[in-house]
Amino acid sequence: MIEPIARILDRCGSENSVLPPTELFNEGWMLRLVLDWLDRNRGIVHPLSFAPEARWYSEALLPSLFLPQSRGDIKAESFTHADGVIGHFSIASGERGDVKLLPGVKQFVVIEAKLGSTLSAGTKNVRLYRSGMTSQELYETARGFWRVGPRKDKAEYAIVLLKGIVLEVYRIEQWYPAGTLEYHTRDSSNFKNSRRWEFSGEVAYEIRDEYVDFLVGKGNQNPIRYRNV
Repeated sequence: MIEPIARILDRCGSENSVLPPTELFNEGWMLRLVLDWLDRNRGIVHPLSFAPEARWYSEALLPSLFLPQSRGDIKAESFTHADGVIGHFSIASGERGDVKLLPGVKQFVVIEAKLGSTLSAGTKNVRLYRSGMTSQELYETARGFWRVGPRKDKAEYAIVLLKGIVLEVYRIEQWYPAGTLEYHTRDSSNFKNSRRWEFSGEVAYEIRDEYVDFLVGKGNQNPIRYRNV
């Protein structure tokens, strides 16, 4: 079976081709060729170099943080097919290609193949969230700019939610009118005199493990919950 497929692909782009050239000469196959070469040449130094015992897989299915929580959930997004992944993982049996990280994983790289186009800026339905955000980006996104009432002054912690999943927990130090504090990763100028609020704080390591990555209920328009201890 492999030999007939190879003959068909070998004719691709020629006068005797039986399928469009783009079926072979596309970003997906270019990435597979790159990953195959890197897999066979592991001694080089490259951002996509393989760690010991790492593997690669094309069109891997990645789980989503945005699965539907109710019928017609407009913020839901399905599992994602990654153009390529490198690292320590297994692929579930069956035809879907579900990825599962191995215990003690030391490398996991997700690759999006692009030829002549840019990477997507973020998720479709949760505007401010972007996979791979730095800790500073997450903090500056989470701490402002909120419509909150007087009860904010009694809160000790802010729990940051995404579709009900806890991303981080911050200990609130003080509240300020929006636009008071300095931001390095987002523009706060449009929120000055907006009657909204922002807080300063730091990661609450004393309770963080009780919440992060756990589902605590459906999110709402204001993705911050408060806790008093």
